Amino acid sequence: MNVREDVYETTVGLEIHVELATNSKMFCGCEVSFAGEPNSRTCPVCLGMPGTLPVPNATAIDYTMRIGLALNCRIAEYSLFHRKNYFYPDMPKNYQISQYDAPLCERGHLDISGDFGSTRVGITRVHLEEDTGKSVHLGGSGRIADSDHSLEDFNRAGTPLVEIVSEPDIRSAEEARVFVAELRSLLESLGVSDVRMEEGSMRVDANVSVRRRGEKEFGAKVEVKNMNSIRSVGRALEYEERRQREALDAGTALVQETRHFDEKTGTTSSLRTKEFAFDYRYFPEPDLVPLAPSTQWVEQTRAALPELPGGSPGALRHRIRPGRSRHRRAHRV
Repeated sequence: MNVREDVYETTVGLEIHVELATNSKMFCGCEVSFAGEPNSRTCPVCLGMPGTLPVPNATAIDYTMRIGLALNCRIAEYSLFHRKNYFYPDMPKNYQISQYDAPLCERGHLDISGDFGSTRVGITRVHLEEDTGKSVHLGGSGRIADSDHSLEDFNRAGTPLVEIVSEPDIRSAEEARVFVAELRSLLESLGVSDVRMEEGSMRVDANVSVRRRGEKEFGAKVEVKNMNSIRSVGRALEYEERRQREALDAGTALVQETRHFDEKTGTTSSLRTKEFAFDYRYFPEPDLVPLAPSTQWVEQTRAALPELPGGSPGALRHRIRPGRSRHRRAHRV
């Protein structure tokens, strides 16, 4: 089907998860390393055993502030960890320690340019959480839908993970691809992650919607997952943009859902209807006190930033608000 390009407008917002290159996990002393013997890097804390208490990794907090400062974010005076509850098998606690309405970094931006011109992409938030474990689906295609059974490896569970959420300022698959490439280069320069997308240490989800030009309301938001390379980001979003435009041309209603990108076919397929925040029943983590990085800590982190792609740290317009140091003593590893 031929779709007139000038009739529709595409809107993309990105959610990018980055595993931090710390020596130990977010809330315990277990080693962080790729692959290895399944379930060999676990302890009572990351397995969620009764009576255990998490202790935040100070290096992970510092790395998150580095990312926030490099993205021109405000560092929060007061930040909270929350419990994000869900019944997935890849987290032994049955909840994930994350941040919800009080992230560590917020309201930044990253400038990108290309054949499309120049675009300033807003950064909604940069928040810190722990990664999940890994499910291995055996039999069939290797996906859960047609597998015989699944195995769980909790080595990755508890790895420090930063989520970078953009504003819906991206208007094409090419802009999204360039944004991911620029962000990956920035993170590599900061030394906070190895950003190996093929190993899952940098993972990209995209929220894509299409609307007719001139309409004020965004179209149905579709989340696309499983993009494990910069090339995949471009291919997946090109397909999804075309699919939604053709559906609208045919008068087919689009629904808010999550879709899986198939690298072999270059297509997306429906996984599930989209969850909403209330589905996760967020509430403040009772075993962790709020984060309130001191002004001194933030300034030291800013001063230690290396020269970054596009300019030196001094050229960046960092916005830092002072805060009192009220965080629990954290382990720095």
